[in-house]
Amino acid sequence: MVGGVLGGKIGGIFSFWLFIFSVFSPPVFAEVYRCVQEPGVVTLSNVEKGKNCEKMILPAPESRALDKKAGSKSPNSGLAGGSSDKAGKNKSSYEETAAERKRIIEEEIDLEKGRLDTVNSRMKVLNGISKKSAQQSAELTALQKKQNLHQGNLALLQKELAKP
Repeated sequence: MVGGVLGGKIGGIFSFWLFIFSVFSPPVFAEVYRCVQEPGVVTLSNVEKGKNCEKMILPAPESRALDKKAGSKSPNSGLAGGSSDKAGKNKSSYEETAAERKRIIEEEIDLEKGRLDTVNSRMKVLNGISKKSAQQSAELTALQKKQNLHQGNLALLQKELAKP
């Protein structure tokens, strides 16, 4: 019985300190690297993976400390309508996020179009050859698969962009 009570107290103390550390600890930020291994293949990583990686500059998240400081100076902070100010911030944050999402999808659409154009131009050259070698025929088959892949990616991205 004594061990159960003691274990409960230690668990409670641990839980208390875990809560305190989680509330008052500063946020942790990771570095994000954009790596291009081969044309058309982009990966994101928290570790730099060679000379083809560049550190991305991301917008800083809103800080709670800044919100607390700004909250005391807010014109609505002492009024009953102060909660509408918070709702306005959430709406603005949502709109910013939605705009950033749209920008990223449009950027990906542009990249896919560029890849598709590259594949199509090479296919045009190969289709212009009347007697293809075995290697050229194999390349043409591979390019047709890539063409289908890029067209499918474009369709998915455009569908994603159309979502509200």
